[in-house]
Amino acid sequence: SYRHVLNDSSSTIWTRDSAFMTPRGLVICNSASQRRRRENMLLRFVYAHSPLLKDVTIAFDAIEEGMIVEGGDAMVVAKDLLFLGTGNRSDPRIAPVLAKRLDMDVLAVQTVEREFIQTIQPGQKNPARELKVLLLHLDTFFTMIAANHALAVPYLLESEFSESSPLVRYIQGARADTRLSAEDAEAALKMLKGFGSLKLYRRGTGAEEKVEGKLADHLQRLNWKFTWVGGARPTGQAEAFSHFMAVTYPELRRQAANVVQATPGRVIAYAGNPATKAAIEANGIAVDTFAARELWAWHGGPHCLTQPLMRG
Repeated sequence: SYRHVLNDSSSTIWTRDSAFMTPRGLVICNSASQRRRRENMLLRFVYAHSPLLKDVTIAFDAIEEGMIVEGGDAMVVAKDLLFLGTGNRSDPRIAPVLAKRLDMDVLAVQTVEREFIQTIQPGQKNPARELKVLLLHLDTFFTMIAANHALAVPYLLESEFSESSPLVRYIQGARADTRLSAEDAEAALKMLKGFGSLKLYRRGTGAEEKVEGKLADHLQRLNWKFTWVGGARPTGQAEAFSHFMAVTYPELRRQAANVVQATPGRVIAYAGNPATKAAIEANGIAVDTFAARELWAWHGGPHCLTQPLMRG
């Protein structure tokens, strides 16, 4: 007489979202999606009862704490520094909690600015939904490909382009051409204006510090190197818009920003993103690819497919 309430387990392949490893131990996540929350519950069961995993330290259990966080938003940058995407799929309120509990500085990277209370019910309208899906997690628009070297979507993470990026121009044009409702357009433009804004929460205390600019601005001040999805950016405004829409945007949809480091100097990526692959290789990093048409269409990439349990 037993019947599952939800039977779809297709997203279980995205193992990064259910947990992520930190220098202090594993963080078990708690999904914003009720359907995907089953993955978190299964993972808790596995770590509690598998002899192979009995020695893994659980540093933080978001289910037990009643907080929402998904592993695609979390990126361990150094032994005492965690980047965390917030607002879309992870609750911003968890950032200071993790800073205290993990004893790590947490740099919160805003995707959507909103109260993180799930008010959207099935069938209700979700403004800017397509943009939120396109930029679902931190690892869909930003991943590390080497020490102090990031692969990222151009324009979105720089304050200079907050109101003039190619995506902003596209949305403005679509609204004028009535291809987008005023509500969708305004929600998308508001999201892009604040996209990539930062707050830093200090290790041990969770004390908040404001960080000037957006993520790329901040990291460039720290002498980070960037490789852009779609390759080098043309200088002219018209050329930049054309290149973004014809090259960068299609490769972004195919998860070009979502790669995972295999070894120093080598990353794994999806096939089908030649401009981004060439840009990474031009920086001396080898790129192994595999065909993944059936995977990228479900909004995940190689980074999402991995859940490392040991860190050097």
